[in-house]
Amino acid sequence: MTMETPAALTLADFADFEGARFSMQLEGGSLELVLEQVEPLRLSARPGSSFRLAFRGPREPLYPQGTYLLENTALAVEIFLVPIAQDDAGTVYEAIFN
Repeated sequence: MTMETPAALTLADFADFEGARFSMQLEGGSLELVLEQVEPLRLSARPGSSFRLAFRGPREPLYPQGTYLLENTALAVEIFLVPIAQDDAGTVYEAIFN
């Protein structure tokens, strides 16, 4: 597993992980998130380096915005996540790289 720093990450690093499960590491445990969307930010001056990730987790508990370690079998990265929506299917957490 490779630990990446957010400054080094690009859209290509996540493109193959759309639909993949990630473990969000928490004090005393973890929470499973699914990477639902990987999309470029079109108005960026840095093609490939500006992008948006949307992760879906359970509706409860709701975690506040903050930096969390996300891991799967091929990638481990600390990402600043913001909860942006809740519905019957769960909570959506967003990360913007710009």
